[in-house]
Amino acid sequence: MIANPAWAAEAQAFVAWHDVVWVHAYTDLTKAEAGERDQPAIAEIVAEMRRSARQAAGPN
Repeated sequence: MIANPAWAAEAQAFVAWHDVVWVHAYTDLTKAEAGERDQPAIAEIVAEMRRSARQAAGPN
């Protein structure tokens, strides 16, 4: 399947964001299960994921 060129950049940005968010989620899950961090509140983990995604995106 070939992406529509009009949306290709947006699709690539989404995939990059998706990867950052899930790497963060599974890393934190592993830490919480190992007792290396407390289970975060939903608002806390969402804020952390947003920061991670912004950092991964780099300067605009």
